[in-house]
Formats: sequence, structure tokens, C-alpha cells
Amino acid sequence: MKIESTQELHASRNRVYSALTDPEVLRRCIPGCESLEKTAEDTYSATLKAGVGSIKGTFKGEVRLEDMRPPEHYRIVVEGKGAIGMIQGAAKMMASRFFTALEAEVKG
Repeated sequence: MKIESTQELHASRNRVYSALTDPEVLRRCIPGCESLEKTAEDTYSATLKAGVGSIKGTFKGEVRLEDMRPPEHYRIVVEGKGAIGMIQGAAKMMASRFFTALEAEVKG
């Protein structure tokens, strides 16, 4: 599944890029993220709790930062595994929550 989105953040490009590449900021901004541990350069193991409605679950996955061109571009790739199959709806909701939390991080 591929989710693409555009989000305007009200902060300097350098501040936003710095936040997007800081694992602690990513951990705080990724909805339901319980842990984010570095496993390789720009690669992290993640544990997320997520759900839609009454369907909830814990997901293990990998977060990779790719195509990095500071401070203008990078791609975040999240691959996950879980026991439930409502991933697409949850992913879109989580992306929206991520960018809302990121906006708060870079403003504060």
C-alpha cells in the first residue's frame, strides 16, 4: 500500500527537516508508537499500537528514511506486520495524526 500526501508545515525548512530525521521526534509524532530503536543507519525497529473502532492491535515494523536530500526531501518508508487487516484505513488516519503532531513539534 502506498500513501501519498502533501502537508504544509508552518516552520522553517531546516527545522522541519531536523525534526523529521530525529528519532525521538518521530517516536513522539508517530501515533501509537511505543518504541523506535535504531537498527542501522536511518533504519529503526518500531512497535505501534493502533486501531480503528473496536479493532485494535499491536504492530511490529520497520521505519526507514530514504532518498535523503537535506533540507529539501526525504521519504519515510514504514513496513509493518500485525494480526489485523484494517491497515489501509488506519494508515491514512495515522498519517494525518503524524503531521498534526509534527506541526506541534516544529512550532514549539
